[in-house]
Amino acid sequence: MSGNEHNEKVVRRYFLGGADPTRLTLEKVFPYGDVIVSSPVAEVGKRLQVIIEGNESALEFLEERLEFLFGSERKRKNKYGRWTDVVPFEEGPGLKVLFRPINQRVASIIPLILIFRLDLVLRCDLKLAEFSHMIGQMDNVVFLDQIIPLPKEIRNGSAEIPALISTKVPENLLSKMN
Repeated sequence: MSGNEHNEKVVRRYFLGGADPTRLTLEKVFPYGDVIVSSPVAEVGKRLQVIIEGNESALEFLEERLEFLFGSERKRKNKYGRWTDVVPFEEGPGLKVLFRPINQRVASIIPLILIFRLDLVLRCDLKLAEFSHMIGQMDNVVFLDQIIPLPKEIRNGSAEIPALISTKVPENLLSKMN
């Protein structure tokens, strides 16, 4: 082996959120709305990420509540690591939340979206759906399809994401109006 083979840089693939072919996705995170949370399946490194996608009013509400993840240094750490920042998602309407794990072993054992889901309740006091739907895909092939209940020992939060009120008029009513 030449010395150059040991010095090759790892090229990180850009993560596309809910549109990525290789991802973990949580659907039905909240009782109302269309918000999904996704993360790369096998991301490694010092900064991991979750992507939150949904309608604009839900994202605005969540952005304010996510500030509770970044309280004092002592408060923002959990036993897995700490949340470090929330920034706009470059690929569309959404938020990217960055996480620094304590070590790579933790990052490989616990799916980040499950850590994030618990911190939404415990730190941000957000009301979650009693059951979420987790889907794992590798190159668009589903390898995991599981219902994830909110742990019974966790008290659900009180801050509810606003319900999206549709302003679309059903077709049958439109025809009667004309």
